[in-house]
Amino acid sequence: MATAKKPDKVLVIGAGPAGLTLALKLAESGVRVEVLEAEDRVGGLCMSIPFQGCRFDLGGHRFITKDTDVQVFIEQLMGDELLVRPRKSVILLKNKVLRYPVKAQDVLTKLGFGFSVKAFLDYFLTFALQHTFPRPDSSFEEWVINRFGATLYNLYFGPYSAKLWGIEPCRISHKWADQRIQLLNLWDVIARMLWRTADNPKTYADSFYYPRQGIGQIFEVMTERIERLGGTIRLNSPVRRVSLAGSRVSSVTHATPEGADRETSADWVVNTSPLPQFMKMLSPAIAPDAEEAVSFAHYRGIRFMNVVLDTPALTDNTWTYVPEPQYVFFRIQELRNWSPTVVPDGKTALTLEIACNYKDDIWNMPEDALWEACRTSLAALGLVKDPRVCGYFCSYARHAYPIYYIDYPNTVRGLYTFISRISNLRTIGRQGLFRYNNMDHSIKMGLLTAGHIIDGTPGFQDIMSIATEAKIFDWQDPGRE
Repeated sequence: MATAKKPDKVLVIGAGPAGLTLALKLAESGVRVEVLEAEDRVGGLCMSIPFQGCRFDLGGHRFITKDTDVQVFIEQLMGDELLVRPRKSVILLKNKVLRYPVKAQDVLTKLGFGFSVKAFLDYFLTFALQHTFPRPDSSFEEWVINRFGATLYNLYFGPYSAKLWGIEPCRISHKWADQRIQLLNLWDVIARMLWRTADNPKTYADSFYYPRQGIGQIFEVMTERIERLGGTIRLNSPVRRVSLAGSRVSSVTHATPEGADRETSADWVVNTSPLPQFMKMLSPAIAPDAEEAVSFAHYRGIRFMNVVLDTPALTDNTWTYVPEPQYVFFRIQELRNWSPTVVPDGKTALTLEIACNYKDDIWNMPEDALWEACRTSLAALGLVKDPRVCGYFCSYARHAYPIYYIDYPNTVRGLYTFISRISNLRTIGRQGLFRYNNMDHSIKMGLLTAGHIIDGTPGFQDIMSIATEAKIFDWQDPGRE
């Protein structure tokens, strides 16, 4: 491999957590950096939107990390603007409020003795059978049943997953569960009930960092620093074409806010936008094998109903999960419980998350009609019976969740294989890797990719392995100049 040299300019596509972290570290190292963002504000899925004195995120984003470098980076970046907030989530199920993590007392007292006995016996029998005659994890459904039993799957995991993804869980890859579900052991539930009632599972953090003005404040601060260091952030500038010359990106063409096209180039291009859509912009067009992989890469969208209420508070929960299909939304955030300074005094605000697909009936429903459906669901749940609504509006995330169909590993391998052939292109972050990772993972990728571009360390495979249980693809750097 050729000796790495510090680039003169790096072009970053996407102003989300990965892209802005990378841009900031490059700018601090004296590298010219230009960021292209399609939206009118920074943050990507972690942006915050002002409305009637509130700051609404695209759904709630807790900052929790086990990585010391990431934690120190964010603490130094935000200083006193970073709050430590209590984490309290509940599940609304069968007209009951169940605490999370699951408490055995709730199972016994709220779901009934008969159901509790069935659930525990099912779990123990499954546990024993899996150790004697283990069954493979061929889908998300089987992954859950193999660990929790069919009773708990049918109660919560199955209905919630079908509502969230819009497809049956038997069609979802178990890789999603590997990355996203904290394995809850019912032996531990019973132990907490009998002699460790005050303890939470070791995998569960009972507090989290959150900025005073919403999660988007982190990336607004990054933007200010990048621009102060001479970097350029271009909003309302969606990429139109990525031109290739041999095994390199020769130029990138993007729209300007005025509607014209502008062409730019750089030594390195780093993509953090949705990978399937990015690959469709490559010119010449991608090879047939890569085109087939793109055709299997789909996203689940979310439409957010954001509501301001003229009441001090509804609950003390950060997240409320609503798995049953008769309610239009699958999750609720109450903003005041994330930060008391993102809402005006005496008021509270809700974000209702509604899973849908781009341009389906929910996506296209008139705002007033959707609010009426949400209001009906809130009333049926006993949360807002007589709402004093100050206002509401909808926000959207077209590429909220990459869908892990059964063939997900082969799909991403096909995407990565083609991209890896382009020597001055890297793709990182949740969107850029078509991977359902957390915000801290994307920030870590940005930090490491800066070093990778500047001096070749770490290797890109180390960056790609973040937030995975195992290697999905062995990236071979095609050469550095």
